[in-house]
Amino acid sequence: MRSYFVANLFNHKDPRPPTIRLKDWADTQTVFLEKAYIEGEVSAESKVESVTVNQIPVLRRKGRHIFFSHMANLKEGENILTVAARDEFGQRATKRIIIIRRVPKALQLAERLSLTVFPFEHKGDVSAASLAFQDNLIDALVHRNRFRVVERNKLEVILEEQRLSRTALFDQDTALKVGKLLAARSVITGNIVKAGTGIHVVARLVDTQTSRILSRQNVYGEGEDFPALQFMAEGMAVQFHRDFPLVGGLIVEQRGQEILTNLGKDLIKPQRRLILYREEPIEHPVTGKVLGANNRIIGRALVTEVMPDMSKAELLDCKGEAVRRLDRVMAE
Repeated sequence: MRSYFVANLFNHKDPRPPTIRLKDWADTQTVFLEKAYIEGEVSAESKVESVTVNQIPVLRRKGRHIFFSHMANLKEGENILTVAARDEFGQRATKRIIIIRRVPKALQLAERLSLTVFPFEHKGDVSAASLAFQDNLIDALVHRNRFRVVERNKLEVILEEQRLSRTALFDQDTALKVGKLLAARSVITGNIVKAGTGIHVVARLVDTQTSRILSRQNVYGEGEDFPALQFMAEGMAVQFHRDFPLVGGLIVEQRGQEILTNLGKDLIKPQRRLILYREEPIEHPVTGKVLGANNRIIGRALVTEVMPDMSKAELLDCKGEAVRRLDRVMAE
């Protein structure tokens, strides 16, 4: 009996590291999802004491064979997820996967309403610091990630080519002409007015195709220094964002070149453009698991009438035959 224990003592081997297996995930995979559901199992010769996904604990109980799950938020582009396991003897194992998140075409910034911001006209004894308001507003709009803001250096090129000064943009007809040359669907123009002890800024967002004013916003501030103007510009950017929410809905009926959507007056306004698209599910080539949905843009439409629970829109760049009931729409 003693020789048996001695033999086992000398034949003892160090335990092997845990084994990690993930369900339905390849080493590198592309998805069209905002979140990834990570599911798997860990096996070991001794108790598993720790399991983490990107250092977030996911172990619910200790054991030699355990299952785990985790919901991971995905940023656009490459996401690295590392699953790590450790047993009671300190043996460790890791498994790394790369998930590439693609944003469906209709949701990409390149498809959103394009605009450019022109210099604001000054009225009254406005300090030189207020000249920075336009740049602050552009930066704030870019930061909101709602509109596709035309690069400001392109404006300088157009002005030079057209032999125009920046003050020429105070005229709305000239502003709309330059906006079209910049391939911007809308322009923001406005006034900075000295009002008592503060500054009042009024801005208009104008459609370059129809010349209609789609939105008016204003802000007021007591100070004229850079931080005060930066705060006012941020407030104005938020106001424009709130007036143009990224809402989505469905086409409920199609009549020739006119469509009806389920976007009512609380969600959309007249003269706003819609992106029409059709969702196309993306499946894993081996498992058949749905990895999200890309979409194919069918065209655009202009909202002509808004009712409490629906809206009418006129098709702009596609034929009615290309549109189906239950195709999707989203505010441009």
